Formats: sequence, structure tokens, C-alpha cells
Amino acid sequence: MDKNTFHVIYITDDNYVMPTCVSIVSLIKNKPASMKYCVNIIADKVSEKNKNIFRELHSKDCEINIIDTDGAFYKELNSKFWQSLKDGKTSRQYISASVTLKLNISNILKNVDKVLYLDSDLIINKDISELFELDISSFYAAVARRPGFINKPLRYTFSSLRYSTGIPNNCYFNSGVMLLNLKKMRLENVTEKLIDIVRNAFYPFIDQDPLNEVFLGKVLFVSYIYNFNAHVLFLRDFQKLNKEEFSNKYADEKDCIQDQKIFHFSGIYKPWKYHLPWITDIFLKYYYVSPYKKELLKLKSPMPELIKAENAFKEWRFPREKIPKDKLIIIYGAGSIGLSFYFQLQDTSYCKIALLVDRNYELINKENGMFKIPVSSPEEIQNHQYDYVLIAIERAWVVEVVKTYLNNLGVPNEKIITLV
Repeated sequence: MDKNTFHVIYITDDNYVMPTCVSIVSLIKNKPASMKYCVNIIADKVSEKNKNIFRELHSKDCEINIIDTDGAFYKELNSKFWQSLKDGKTSRQYISASVTLKLNISNILKNVDKVLYLDSDLIINKDISELFELDISSFYAAVARRPGFINKPLRYTFSSLRYSTGIPNNCYFNSGVMLLNLKKMRLENVTEKLIDIVRNAFYPFIDQDPLNEVFLGKVLFVSYIYNFNAHVLFLRDFQKLNKEEFSNKYADEKDCIQDQKIFHFSGIYKPWKYHLPWITDIFLKYYYVSPYKKELLKLKSPMPELIKAENAFKEWRFPREKIPKDKLIIIYGAGSIGLSFYFQLQDTSYCKIALLVDRNYELINKENGMFKIPVSSPEEIQNHQYDYVLIAIERAWVVEVVKTYLNNLGVPNEKIITLV
């Protein structure tokens, strides 16, 4: 293959063919004349009709290479997951084919040493050829910090083996754009390490968090302009965003948009479903020169759903129907729910708090002066008397992880109180 030909890879199924196609169009439209691409598409159960749509994008400067997958690797991993679940060794969510394939790219592209992985829900809006010239020989990948994670101190991922792993947020990356050093990954058995973690872990982001854990300290960070989390432009106040994340770099939203090279439409509000300020127009620019240009998109406003979500917020009431008066309790979780319970008990003296615990206790004690008692490590539960442990967490899957963890600390189920 020509030395000026660079490899790109996408993963898609039939449900995501259209946005994947539009993303590839945006990549081609912003390609320098001297550059050639080989766009590899890992096709998970993609119909022949949709494969032909991808083939329409083939040209002398852009080879389209469709890689069919039978899901064998995915099925093998899930077979071991269900066996471990049966044996009571783990408890977490189902592993999708797209997750497995993303973690297995170094084995799928056995003869490629470097590739740019791109999620399907993004648009390349400028020339990104300089990415391919980066020297990543000493790194697993070149990645971008994303707005919203740049200035926060710590992110926790959850594992049924270790329960939590702290990753500094200034080292945490979104895995939607990664220039991968496949040669180094194969030499150091990175895929095997990733799969081992996934097989035994419970993560909020089942592919992204393991990648961050294994890649920690072995990535080259590039500017966020190569993986700009586009929905922050309509979900957050721009002046505050500009100050907190960009050091007041931009004059306004338009100035910010013009600076970005890759827009990532992460989150539930996709520009091919909703009419989003600033964002939808960026997507439509390439949609209308794609093979789908004659198909009318039925866009709707996100406002009704945003308002509904806002109104769904509720002030958490201490569960008196589950915990009798004057009991000695431990509150697990020092977030907004735990804070609400803490103040209610301070005001009413309904129960006495023996301990307030959180895995992030060190950071909370350092930055949060709301609690009059120090927040402790959950391991301290073993050293205290209590009638109940109240899990002040709303998400059901996190609650299940915490319950398993508490059982391992010796807390019986009859003493564990949950909100879900």
C-alpha cells in the first residue's frame, strides 16, 4: 500500500450505517489532495444493501474495506461471562459485540501497525492529516481530553474485583477518537489485558473505562479539538464553559465551533434525530452530500425531553418506612442523596449516624465542608456497630455492585437498605 495511504477504522451495525456513512463522507471531504485513506469498516451483521452504500464511497483516493465479523470472539467472551455469573463470581452488564470488537482491533487488523479509530457518531470538519504524522512509537495511542473532564481531579471506574480504580480526570480520555499503535499493542498483549478486565469487571463505560485503565500513562494527549464533545454547546452555559474549560479562549459559540476539527455527538441527543443549536447544521452539511441526501430527516426539538428530565429531579426523603426511629445507621454515599439524608437526620434526629462512607472519601473531605463529620472509607464499616447500612445511590446497577461489596465486608443483606 502507498506510504501516503493511512488507515482509519469504524465499527457499525445496520442501525448505525447512516451516521457512519456521513462520518466517512466528512473524512473524505476534508482530506488533502495528496493523502489517501483506507477506511476499514468492521461490519457487525450489516446487510448487503447497506454494504453497497458504503461501497459507493470507494474511490482511487479512498479505499473502502468491509470486514465482516461472525461475532465468535464476542460470543466466547459472553459465554465466559455467563458462566462466571452462574458461579457467582461476578455481576455486571451484558457485553455487546461493538464493545468486544473495539477492544480487539489490534487482532482484527493484523497487518496494520497504526490506525485511527473513529466512533460513528462524529463529524470531521477540517483537515486532520497532522494526526497521522504523530510519533506514537512509545505510546499505545494518541487521544484527546474532552471538555467536562479536563479540570476535574478524579474519576472512578468500578470493578467487581477491585471495586474502584481512581483515574485522574486530566488523564481520562473519551475513546471515540484514538490513533492506535497496533504494533505496540500486539507486542505487549494489550487486547488480552483489556479482555481480562472486561471479563471480570463492572464499569459505567464498559469499553472506555478499561481502555483508560490499561492505557494510563501510555497515551500521547492531543488537543480536545480532535474530539470535541459537541453537545456541551447546548447543554451548558457557554460563558461558564468557556471560562472553566477553555480559559476564555473563545469570543462566542461561533468562534468555538470554527476552531474544532472533530465534533463528537456523544450522548443521547443525536443531530440526525433532534434539531440541536449549532450541532445539527454541522451534521447536515455532510448529510446532504452523502448517499442519503435524498432521504428527509424528521428532526424534533429536544426541549420537551429536557424539560421532562428537569422536572423528574426529586428531593430525596429519608426512607422512614424502611428504617425504624432511633436506629444506628451508616450512610453509604456522600453525593447529593447522601447529603440530603445527612441534613434531614441532623434536623430531625430520627436516627443516629454511626458513619458516613464513600469510596471517594479523601477528595470529599478535602473539598466539601458540608458535613460536620468526616467521610470515611467503606472499609471502616467493619470496625463499627450499626443497625442498618443505607445505600444513598439511585442507579440500580451501582447499587448491586455496592451490595456485593458490602457482603464481602461482612454486612448481611437484612441490614442493607436501598432506594431501588
